[in-house]
Amino acid sequence: MARRDKHRILVFGCTHFPYEEPNFLEFTKEIQDEYGCGTVVHLGDIVNNGQIGYHESEPDLRSPSDEYKQALVSMKKWYKAYPKMYLTWGNHDLLPQRKGKTAGLPSYHIKSFREAWGLPRGWRDGFRFIIDNVVYEHGTGRSGKYAAINLAIASRMSSAMAHLHSNFSVIWNASHKDCIFGLAAGSGVDNNAYEAAVAFSYGRNYINKPIVGCSVVENGEDPINIRMRL
Repeated sequence: MARRDKHRILVFGCTHFPYEEPNFLEFTKEIQDEYGCGTVVHLGDIVNNGQIGYHESEPDLRSPSDEYKQALVSMKKWYKAYPKMYLTWGNHDLLPQRKGKTAGLPSYHIKSFREAWGLPRGWRDGFRFIIDNVVYEHGTGRSGKYAAINLAIASRMSSAMAHLHSNFSVIWNASHKDCIFGLAAGSGVDNNAYEAAVAFSYGRNYINKPIVGCSVVENGEDPINIRMRL
């Protein structure tokens, strides 16, 4: 086990509880120990909330209430494993707030994400964090193979994002004054479970499938991706 350093950051996203890869938590802990990561960032879509989403609901899946209860079981396991974490909000995470807005409800009628899921004190949640001069955000609204590096170029800062489950890469861009990277963090979803297949049926015809893994960024430089072998 390497000595932990807060400037070595463990990065992952898109777990979509309760449809996560069953051994993904153990995998991330192994990588944290191997690389001595003292800071942990979840890039959002930590929960699925699919049955209250804007896609057609899936009658073969559990109810919205049951999906929440099962996702909360997963959340509590991660609270215990990671007492401190940065969590960026993903588009699935904020579905209740988005649906409330669609229904015309003022924000004070809707619980915050932190309240709804009982986040620990050691968890910081928000749209975006900048750590060691690297932008960490979910990537909502971005698409395509070069989404992460395009985010970095737009920010003119190295950036890490999730959102696109089949994107798992690091791409660099250099200018006359700097060299920055765009990190695409893949996902933590269970590709093989029946319920996960139904939950993500809107993407069943996509050619590129989810890649499960996590990443490590040290001192704002030298990012690496580690694929989970399934």
